[in-house]
Amino acid sequence: MYKQFSICRPNVAESECHPEEGRHKPVTLNVWRAALNADGQIEEDFQLRKKIFFGGLDPKIRSEVWPFLLHYYPFRSMYEEREQIRNDMYLEYHNIRYQRESFTEEERERFWRQIQCTVDKDVVRTDRGNSFFKGDSNPNLDIMRY
Repeated sequence: MYKQFSICRPNVAESECHPEEGRHKPVTLNVWRAALNADGQIEEDFQLRKKIFFGGLDPKIRSEVWPFLLHYYPFRSMYEEREQIRNDMYLEYHNIRYQRESFTEEERERFWRQIQCTVDKDVVRTDRGNSFFKGDSNPNLDIMRY
């Protein structure tokens, strides 16, 4: 089960807000589908991104939309291109995983020195105020390392 972070919004005077703040409603599945052309391309990505930025995103479509916002998929990509991107990334992931699993002992040691050090630093910086990460001997902190 996944937990979502709580977001606290401070009280900000209207004069301090962006002029478009509050003018957009959250992007719903209908709005998202309307933004896609017959090939699955998003032709007006600037307007769509602006609606998402100022109005938010319906949680039901986050998994479909976030890959575009994170540049995993180009906004102008077609359905078939996205399928190819997913396949390519899947193959790349398994190739990297295979390489890592076939390391010699020396390569494995070097990998852990370089990578594990970075991961350990990130784990320490994790928000301990969140109940999922509270406590020094929390098993969720160990899970993040692997």
